[in-house]
Amino acid sequence: MGFVYMKDALLTGSTGFVGHEILRALVEETELEKIYLLVRDKNKANDRLSDILNHARKFGKKILFLEGDIINENLGLSEENILTLKNVSEVYH
Repeated sequence: MGFVYMKDALLTGSTGFVGHEILRALVEETELEKIYLLVRDKNKANDRLSDILNHARKFGKKILFLEGDIINENLGLSEENILTLKNVSEVYH
């Protein structure tokens, strides 16, 4: 039996220093195809992470923002976004 690579992950805190470095490592050193980022503000996160978003494209990775907050019930996510996360196999918090 071989090693099974996960395809999708959810990362919280990606706009902070440590989260940014975790995101970079997930892009460069894993076989993940999609990385969902839980962010409070999509526009601010897009501005702050523009370098890593461009870098991710070079690696063929999709990075998708989900607007929410960890202090809210269900992370403050819509029902649609919650369903989107049902196939996520790894969570980094």
